[in-house]
Amino acid sequence: MSMKYEFPKMTELIPEQELDDVRIIHRTVTHDEIVGQSLANLMLGGPHWLHSSMKPGTYCTMRIDGRLVMSDTWMERFTNQEIIEKATGDVLIAGLGIGLILTLLEGKDEVDSITVIEKNKAVIDVIGPWFDNLIIDIVQADVFTWEPPQSYDTIYFDIWPDICDQNYEETKTLHKKYGRYLRRSNPDHFMQSWMRDEFRKMRRRAIREGGYHDG
Repeated sequence: MSMKYEFPKMTELIPEQELDDVRIIHRTVTHDEIVGQSLANLMLGGPHWLHSSMKPGTYCTMRIDGRLVMSDTWMERFTNQEIIEKATGDVLIAGLGIGLILTLLEGKDEVDSITVIEKNKAVIDVIGPWFDNLIIDIVQADVFTWEPPQSYDTIYFDIWPDICDQNYEETKTLHKKYGRYLRRSNPDHFMQSWMRDEFRKMRRRAIREGGYHDG
């Protein structure tokens, strides 16, 4: 699969560092590790593209309490193409991560401002200084309880470290809440959650196979 938008190599932008429960690690992945992980993903029934295009190399990873929550692997770059393509005007992003999508959004002519909602202060302190751009405003808040002060042309939620069917309900909650703040007068308005279509497919499969129980 090819990508229209090429992200920078995040290991050249974000140095290795640690603050409280947050660690940035430059992780080198070998061919043998990729083969082993691909087999594991296949056995777990993950989507084909998730394990089909990983390449050996060194990647920028973020771990919180030891758990991998973000990286700049091919999968992350590929699954964030749509937001780069469709973002216009005032943009609201939930989830700072390593700032991968900010690297392209901040230089896009069609984007006027970027507001990022991030719950973890240590993530903001580690990543925020590398995005000292006048159009970017990083707010420490919980996206589920935060009340926007304005409407936005583009709204994007990227807060999930895992790809699983349980995330679909959270996307529904967020889309319902923030739909009121989507500037529908803009013909190019756009709201989406990272991997939402895949979450929906997984939820339908879980229901079909009897593995989903509401509540």
